[in-house]
Amino acid sequence: MASSTGCCSIRCNVYVWSTLIMLLWARLLYDVHSINDPWTPQWWAEMIWWTKFSVLFSLWIDVPPLPTSILKKHHSALEVVNIWAHNETDATERFVELTSSRKYDDQIVILRNVWGKHPENKLQYMNSTENLRKYWDMDLDVQVAEFPKDQHYHNPRLTMSELLNTIADDREKLTTVTFSYELLPTQKFFNEEYRKLLRLNGIDFDKMYFQHGSHTFLYYGNKFRTRLHSASAAGFFLQVANTKIWRLIHKRYMPYVGLFRNLPNGIMKTPEYYSDDYPAGGIPTTEIVLNPGDLMYFSYYHIHEVLNKHPDRLGLAIGIRPGDIVKRVLSEPVTALSIYTAACVPQILLHGLWTSSYDRKKAGDSCSGFDGRRTGASVYNGSTITRYDYGIVDGECVLKERRTDFQRKELMGEIKKEEWHPRID
Repeated sequence: MASSTGCCSIRCNVYVWSTLIMLLWARLLYDVHSINDPWTPQWWAEMIWWTKFSVLFSLWIDVPPLPTSILKKHHSALEVVNIWAHNETDATERFVELTSSRKYDDQIVILRNVWGKHPENKLQYMNSTENLRKYWDMDLDVQVAEFPKDQHYHNPRLTMSELLNTIADDREKLTTVTFSYELLPTQKFFNEEYRKLLRLNGIDFDKMYFQHGSHTFLYYGNKFRTRLHSASAAGFFLQVANTKIWRLIHKRYMPYVGLFRNLPNGIMKTPEYYSDDYPAGGIPTTEIVLNPGDLMYFSYYHIHEVLNKHPDRLGLAIGIRPGDIVKRVLSEPVTALSIYTAACVPQILLHGLWTSSYDRKKAGDSCSGFDGRRTGASVYNGSTITRYDYGIVDGECVLKERRTDFQRKELMGEIKKEEWHPRID
C-alpha cells in the first residue's frame, strides 16, 4: 500500500512539473512568435536561441550568438522620453508613472536638468577635485578599481585624499570608483545633498520601492568605458559631473549580442564587445547623451555600454537600483528573461544586491580573469579600456591585448573567442 502511494506521489509530481515546464515553454514560444514573421529563418533562430537560453544560462552554460545576417526584421525599439524638470509642471508625476509600469518597459525616461530650479543645491558643484575636497570627508576610504597599463585591474582601498591625488594621472594607469555601494552612504554631505535634490523634485525612492541601493561612479576624463552588458535590475542614473554617452540595445536582440552570464545575481557581459563593432547592418542601437543634472531610467536587462565624453573633467554619477525581485519575475515582458530571473533568485539573495560586484578569481586558476575565463579581461592599453586575453606561451601565462578586429571575426565565426589571437603591431 505504501509503495503504491509513493509511486502515485512520484507520478503526480512528474506530471505537475512536466505540465508546468510545457506551459512555460509554450508561453516562451508564443512570446517570440508574437514579435516575428512566422516561419522565417529569423523566427526559427530566435525560437531555438531563447529556448536554449532559458535552460542553459541558469546553469552558467554559454549560448553562441546568432549571426546578424539572420536579423532581417527589427521587431523591437527603445523609445526615448525626455521630461524637462525645470519647465514642465507635471514633470515628476510623468516620470514616476513612466518608470513604474510594465507597459512602459520599452521606454528610456530622462528627467532633464533636475537642478534647474534649485540653484541652492550643492550637488551640482561637485564637479572638480577642488570642490570634492571642499565638500567631502577626505579621511574616509573607498574601494577603487585600478587599471595599470597592460595588466589586469585590482581593487585596493584608498582614502578620498589619496584617490583625488592620483585620479587625473592616466599615464600609466586609470583609477576609478566603479559600482561602489559604499561611497554615497558614507559621504554624509554628498548623501544629504543628493537626497535633498530628489525631494525638491518630488522623488522619494523610499516610498517608491520597499528596498533600493546606490552605486556610485567617480572617474576622470574619457579613457574609461564599459563594455556591453545587461543587468537583472532596473536602473536610475543621475549624472552629476562630466557627460556620459550611453548606447543601449533592446533586450529582445540579446540572441545577437554575444552575452555570457558573469555574476550570480544574473548580470551578463560580453567579451569586451561594443555596439560600433558589430557587422554592417547589425543590431539597432539607441544613443543617449546625459549631461550634468539629467536623471535617466531604463528597465531590466536592456543591454548598454557607457562612454565618457570630456577628456579633461572629473566625472561623477549616482545609480539607484530597486530591490524588487518579485516584480522582476512577474513584470518582465520577455518570458525567457522572466524564467531566467526566477532561476537566479536564490543566488540573488545569497549574493546580496548591495555588496561589491567586482569580479572574483576562481580558486586555483592563476591564468584567468576575475570571472574565471581566459577571454575578455578589461585592461587599460594606455589609450582606453579594451580586451586582453590570458594564454599559455612557451609554458608561461601571459596577458596580451587581443587583435583589434576580434569582435567582428568572432561574431562572423572566423575565429573562436577562446582562441589565442594577440594584437600584432
